[in-house]
Amino acid sequence: MAMDNTIFTPSPPPGVSDEFIRVLVVVDDDATRVVLRLVLEDAGYIVHEASDGLLAMNVLLTSPYPLVVVLDLMMPRMSGTEILELFANDPVWAQRHAFLLLTAAFDRPPTKRFRAMLEQLATPLVRKPFDLEELLDLVAAAAARLPQIHAGPEPSVTLPPSVLLPPGSELPLTSSTRTRVRRQGQGKQK
Repeated sequence: MAMDNTIFTPSPPPGVSDEFIRVLVVVDDDATRVVLRLVLEDAGYIVHEASDGLLAMNVLLTSPYPLVVVLDLMMPRMSGTEILELFANDPVWAQRHAFLLLTAAFDRPPTKRFRAMLEQLATPLVRKPFDLEELLDLVAAAAARLPQIHAGPEPSVTLPPSVLLPPGSELPLTSSTRTRVRRQGQGKQK
């Protein structure tokens, strides 16, 4: 499958409140990502898309809003596990977004460490192929866990430019997370 390396980030329609729930769909399969976007938009969500893990990090770390993140486990450049590890290892960022993890790898039991990380982030593991109604219920439950817009402490360190952020983006992170993000992006280009 060809990657387009684009991020689709719509603005809310005119007259739409900033309090609408935003969902980031992070799936490298174009058809699956489009279907999820259409279903979630029909359910009333504002939907953003990313076709790989590094593009998702750009959105997650620069979004002024908390997001429900529908995250595929296996992706190019940065996996769903790597993204979750970055958020789990930073207490401020761990509370910023709510995640759902999609996987077809249900035949292998998750490691103890992986299960602990999912529990820490309150991240359900969703089996592919998934039931759309069940997925919508999980997105609604995740949305209920999101912090209030503009509430909570703001981190204070900026991310280095090696993470490929849009020009001029200021990105708050702790220094340990900044180092991990830099390492995650190395050597994973296709």
